[in-house]
Amino acid sequence: MERAITARGLQYTSHEYPGTEHWFAESAEATFVPGAAALALDRTASFLASTSR
Repeated sequence: MERAITARGLQYTSHEYPGTEHWFAESAEATFVPGAAALALDRTASFLASTSR
């Protein structure tokens, strides 16, 4: 994904979510962390909105 983003000449910020595991944003998984999932979704939506202009 990083290669695809940078190939388009876009800048992005990578975030880590301390205290989470893989699949932390998947509500059906035991590793779900609601606060981190909401923040990640908000950041992703903001990034995508900024690239569609």
